[in-house]
Amino acid sequence: EVYSKRVISIKSITQVSSVGDQKFEVITSNRTFVFRAESDGKRKRHKKEKDVRERQARERDARKRREKETRERERRERETDARKRREKETRERDARKRREKATQARDTRKRREKETDTRKRREKETRESDASKRHEKETRERDRHEKET
Repeated sequence: EVYSKRVISIKSITQVSSVGDQKFEVITSNRTFVFRAESDGKRKRHKKEKDVRERQARERDARKRREKETRERERRERETDARKRREKETRERDARKRREKATQARDTRKRREKETDTRKRREKETRESDASKRHEKETRERDRHEKET
């Protein structure tokens, strides 16, 4: 602020603290200013403190970014795992349904074959029985006929 004004004269310079700060009283064209000038040691310490704060801020930001990336990666992995698990369950369910359907079809086929075999056997037995009855009837009629003659 002072440097931008036109300094006419320095009224006084006073030592302020043990670290070497100085207080200047400066007269400019329109008013008198009092300001402090930091010593080299204090300026360097402040710069170091500022550098430390900036470094800590950078480290904190980097740590937060890494943590965020880790959370994102873990979330993606969880989603991927969940999707794969759902797909696997779907495949297994479909395979189980196919197997059950095949078993059902096989059972149905065997039952129909059994029913067909049973029907054919009964028809055959009926035919044989009818033939046997017819034969007996014919034999009886022949015997009766022979008796009559």
